[in-house]
Amino acid sequence: MARLLKRRYTLFLGLMLTLGLLVGITGGCDCGGSPGTETITETNTENPTTDGGEVVAEKDGTCTQRCDCPQGQECRDSKCVILDAPVYCCDRDQCPIGKACLNADGSNGSCDVRTPCKHNCECSQGLACEKGYCTKTSKIVYCCEQSGCPAGEQCESIRGGTKTCGSEGSPCVSACGCVAGLACVNGQCTKSSTTVYCCDNTNCPEGQVCETAKGERGVCGKIKKCNSACDCPTGQACSNGRCVVSPVPVYCCDKPNSCPSGQACDTADGRRQTCPTQTECTQHCDCAQGQFCNKGACVVGTSPVYCCDKAGCPVRRSCFTKNGGVGTCPDKKCVKDTDCGAPSCRQQGTQCTTAVPRCLDDGSCSNEVSSSAGSCDPATGKCTTTAQCKVDCDCPQGQACSNGACGIANIVKYCCDKEGCPKGQACSRTDGSAGVCGGTTGCRSNAECGKTSCQQLGTDCALNTPTCDVATGKCVPGAQLVRNADCKTQNGQLTCVPRTGVVCKTHCDCPQGQGCSSGQCIGGTFPTYCCDKAGCPTKQACYNKDGTPGICPGVGGCKTDQDCGKASCRQSGTTCVVTKPTCDTTTGTCRSSSAASPGVCDPNTGSCTPLTPCQVHCDCPQGQACATTPFGIRVCQQVSTPVYCCDKAGCPSSTACFDKNNARGTCPITCTSPCDCNTGEDCVSGRCTVTPNPAYCCDDPQKCPAGAVCKDKSGKAGTCPQTQRPCKNVCDCVQGEACTNNVCVKTSNPTVFCCEQPSCPAGKACVNSLNQQGTCPVPCKNDCSCTQGQRCVNGTCTSSSGNGYCCTKSGCPANFSCTNPDGSRNRCPTQKCNSACDCNQGEDCRNGQCTRVFPAVYCCSKTGCPQGQSCKNAQNTWGTCPNVNTCSSPCDCPQGQDCFKGQCIQVFPSIYCCSKVGCQPGQACYDSNNKAGVCPGSQCTTSCDCPNQGQSCVRGRCASSNPRIYCCSKPGCQSGQSCEDTNGNLSVCPGAQCKTACDCNQGEDCRNGQCVRSSPAVYCCSKTACRAGQACVNTNGTSGTCPVQCKVDCDCPQGNRCSAGTCYPTTTAYCCSKAGCPTGRTCTTTTGQRSVCGGSTGQSCKVRCDCNQGEECVNGRCQQGPSPVYCCSKAGCPSNFVCQDSTGRTSFCPTTPPAP
Repeated sequence: MARLLKRRYTLFLGLMLTLGLLVGITGGCDCGGSPGTETITETNTENPTTDGGEVVAEKDGTCTQRCDCPQGQECRDSKCVILDAPVYCCDRDQCPIGKACLNADGSNGSCDVRTPCKHNCECSQGLACEKGYCTKTSKIVYCCEQSGCPAGEQCESIRGGTKTCGSEGSPCVSACGCVAGLACVNGQCTKSSTTVYCCDNTNCPEGQVCETAKGERGVCGKIKKCNSACDCPTGQACSNGRCVVSPVPVYCCDKPNSCPSGQACDTADGRRQTCPTQTECTQHCDCAQGQFCNKGACVVGTSPVYCCDKAGCPVRRSCFTKNGGVGTCPDKKCVKDTDCGAPSCRQQGTQCTTAVPRCLDDGSCSNEVSSSAGSCDPATGKCTTTAQCKVDCDCPQGQACSNGACGIANIVKYCCDKEGCPKGQACSRTDGSAGVCGGTTGCRSNAECGKTSCQQLGTDCALNTPTCDVATGKCVPGAQLVRNADCKTQNGQLTCVPRTGVVCKTHCDCPQGQGCSSGQCIGGTFPTYCCDKAGCPTKQACYNKDGTPGICPGVGGCKTDQDCGKASCRQSGTTCVVTKPTCDTTTGTCRSSSAASPGVCDPNTGSCTPLTPCQVHCDCPQGQACATTPFGIRVCQQVSTPVYCCDKAGCPSSTACFDKNNARGTCPITCTSPCDCNTGEDCVSGRCTVTPNPAYCCDDPQKCPAGAVCKDKSGKAGTCPQTQRPCKNVCDCVQGEACTNNVCVKTSNPTVFCCEQPSCPAGKACVNSLNQQGTCPVPCKNDCSCTQGQRCVNGTCTSSSGNGYCCTKSGCPANFSCTNPDGSRNRCPTQKCNSACDCNQGEDCRNGQCTRVFPAVYCCSKTGCPQGQSCKNAQNTWGTCPNVNTCSSPCDCPQGQDCFKGQCIQVFPSIYCCSKVGCQPGQACYDSNNKAGVCPGSQCTTSCDCPNQGQSCVRGRCASSNPRIYCCSKPGCQSGQSCEDTNGNLSVCPGAQCKTACDCNQGEDCRNGQCVRSSPAVYCCSKTACRAGQACVNTNGTSGTCPVQCKVDCDCPQGNRCSAGTCYPTTTAYCCSKAGCPTGRTCTTTTGQRSVCGGSTGQSCKVRCDCNQGEECVNGRCQQGPSPVYCCSKAGCPSNFVCQDSTGRTSFCPTTPPAP
């Protein structure tokens, strides 16, 4: 104890001396995470809580450290206060990634992604669950049931206990995921009579057929061997002599420039160590402008920290000198991003966080921080990411692939080749082409391939009209590029309309007041004048005919409004601003007046098209969506995927739609007879309808009960033939019949129905065509029509698409997103309580209100209390959950959930019951006795047996693979790609015919009249992405050198960045003066300067609230910055975002219910 007190006294004395020195240098205290100044405003600290509902300050409003206060506030004089800029606690939610923060032990840190957990298997592979959150530990931890568990390594099971990765029964993709002697069969490691080799293992006999880690066929000995991670690409590990992608990146210890501090690494001889701690900096000036030095590492703080001696130091702002002193920034502005330093990155488990320096409009430097799954390369400061998906079919049924990640889209996306694709619904195939659910026949007409789409590419118009190739049943795109044209709607059809505007070279080729940009005359935020034309205001800046700047003469002037040019417009969010020039005949000067209204600017006419306000999709024209703009206004908008109203004419048959209450449904089927409808439905007034007496189709004997009245396709009445109808189960019969002795038999009291037929009575027991058990779907309008916890998807209640809650029903977890009975969205109310037993299971009673907490708190006497877990009694005393089992196997739970300690829980990946509906063909599953099995389904032997080109036959079923495996004999076998013949032999797809490399894709060469992939790559001089100075081939076959394509971004097509003289596509580069520059986004001018798309209002201001929402008040003028800023009291302030009130004080946007 004496030694401890002595250490604390020494630490306290050193701290006091340091503080005294700082006060002497700066004249005051600057406490917190990063250096800077602060203004402290006291706030009400009575019972402050975190967003999770946990009380963190004492009941008397006192605190001892920052982490006792709500996130964003600081502890000053034992009270929680709000500073000019928020400060953060590292161990709390809502800690912005990359921001400086304070650890619980008082040390400085940096905010990272935090995932709550209860078990290691709830974390990404390789991370451990510590103190309720997924955390990187010195020892990599594996979960047996997750993919990426290296064969032979020890792992933990979600069911309890430890196992060996790749042991019998473990999940797998190929033999590489199993220990020696086991094969990967139907997704599980299983004993096999034949030896299956892993291509990545050293014991793979050369020349033998083997499986790669992705389940593709290969040959032993053809993959480059390695001894350690030093022989592999950055971030990959060396496993059994082969380079593999590890769940947690592994680096080379001998390459210090690409070995992030503290990460796992290998030496050249294969010894596993840890990357040495790198001293990135010793003072703030060693870091990129705007970052600060914290314990030898450059980090992004809550506000920028500047170095006096570097470009991008804002004029008259406080800064640090190279010798550690404090000074004032000189007038030395940054011009481009590289003036602010190089990008940097950090690794945390599977997450990589990167900070990219940016040069702002005022010449100061800032940092753009983002985080994603991947590995950090310190040498480049960039994150290397692996896309989760490429097409929708790589995702679970109903989800969409967006930016390489699977997620739930506004419109449900279906994969034609997966189970659960509703018949007649639009879907996409594994090769990305469009199709229709309901079999392998594919499309039959152009109408089934979707509507024409139009995309504006700078000044060019790209039109795509998909058509149906009836021979193959596939939809093929019909792309057409029209130069110098705009996307327009004429007679209800999208088309490209050539531009009729004045073509110009200089500003004087345009009407007075307009400027010349990209060969077109356009009206800007401020008028552009020609010195030699009438209407040039006296002493105003102007341009001569040769393009040189000048001053308007003081004589002459305009006589009529026509002398001043045409009206122009510009877009600002959802507001269209029209500027009309007029002539002041008394002075001969052109003046302009502006008027703003909600609408869309048409730059060709200079007029505005009004916007249609709405509340639900049915308020809009058929095909348009009702969406909330960034400014909080709901208007009708044209979207890439049409949105339909179920209750309006023009709703395509069986297509997903929304009704007047904004609930999901399906467009009614149009028909001419019962043969166009579901079995038992009649065709009434062109719509399929359920009638008192079932109607049958005479042309379908299997679904026509003997002696029943029927109609043929022409509508002619008849009688079903008196014949026996064979069956295997009830789905081969009419709903309500029984399948007895393999014959359909009429019964007056049916006990089992067919789940797949629409007349399945809601909630009744049923089976599907594979005899898997289920329950007839319950129809719904929204989540309130379903059992609490279920979601309403396509008009049916389901438990397999995540939890959905009804705001007015019991069991709605406090503050969770929920649905009102009218379909609008809100948040679950907080209940008054005396103990946790008055709340929903998992909530606690805090300050008399039910509150979400972590870890969860359970009531001992309620169902859903996991046996053995700590819980609370009604008297608020602690106890233990009783041993009451609500399940004994996954078959007692909803499909996709597992039985854990007698309770049904949601797990990832999902656990399936073999005998229930929803068990995907070929998927591993369990029966009611917990015995492992395989879901029944279709089989294949080679890729040529699969319906879509690019699919592979993996363990007897067709699946998407990466890279794709093609069938050599089918159309669409891409040049140089691996393919299989009908016998399963590997080959290569033949290339396209060519004369030179310019007839091929960029990077391919023309050899023997065919396009083939080559190494090194061959480039065509006249195509894009030909790197300046690179050797290339001209269209006549002669050798050349790639020309310099650009100097600035504006020399490239919109959306491309100019790098080293070459244009490359990107999602972050825009040219300010070209069409397609999103309002408010950072862009580049023709001179290379940074600006903002759409300009700004430029009105005078004192604080941010004097400007439009999203604008900042800079030097007394409203401006749009690189990212939006918010006023607390104005509409459109996103919940819990940082904002300023009308006095300029920093606060947080109020929490508001989400829009429907």
